[in-house]
Amino acid sequence: MDTVAKIISLSFTFVIGALFTTFLILKKTKTVPIIVSVSFSLLIAFQILTWWVSPDFSLATNISIGICILAIFITIFLYQNEIKVMLKKKKTNKIDTTSTSALSENSINEIAKAVENMSKTKTGALIVVVNGHLASDILKSGVEINADISSELLETIFFKNTPLHDGAVIIANNKIVKAGVIFANIKVDEQYAKFGSRHHAGIAITDERTLYPGEEYNKGIKSIIVSEETGIISKAFSDREQNTSLKRYLTEAQVRDFLLDNED
Repeated sequence: MDTVAKIISLSFTFVIGALFTTFLILKKTKTVPIIVSVSFSLLIAFQILTWWVSPDFSLATNISIGICILAIFITIFLYQNEIKVMLKKKKTNKIDTTSTSALSENSINEIAKAVENMSKTKTGALIVVVNGHLASDILKSGVEINADISSELLETIFFKNTPLHDGAVIIANNKIVKAGVIFANIKVDEQYAKFGSRHHAGIAITDERTLYPGEEYNKGIKSIIVSEETGIISKAFSDREQNTSLKRYLTEAQVRDFLLDNED
């Protein structure tokens, strides 16, 4: 077998090996950095072998580069959907805290309407409205939604026995960003001990320092809680002295005022 044939044979062997390895990695981990690392390792090994097989350095280099480029394009084509999903997930896994905007009047009305309806049916709910910083670790749980705010969607998410009804809904930039979010490391003042886990989470999230010590305090987080037992609507927030507060028995109008910042 002459030199060129050896190089071509090795090229196809490594291309097939690279594609098969990429397939296994995507199927198991779906992690781009690992794919890149393995691909580079295979390409380097292939380059060394072609230099060793061929005394003609230029020929070996040209053929190997061509095969490598072809392999990259084939890999991208075969796994374009998986790559798109991974890139989208990486992009939307956190709230862009540099551009969070206040709720629009329509968003406020939709939230207030949903809360009032869920109160009447005693549907438990926890809605967290973010207008500023939110610890990135919080967004690791839950399911990505990224949908416009509507009372119908909120009521559907919290409908009893649906997969996401026990977690919190995160709202930012006039979007329902995530649903089914679970907060860890929850600690609340003893005065709130009589309330359930939904209320504890709603109180704790308004003071991120409780959940994530060292995080900068931010007044831009508000919680609205609907009791599953009584249907009572509550609000949780941090005051100017950075003390968390819980106020109960809100009406639909008071929910609107709370979200509009018309009251403390």
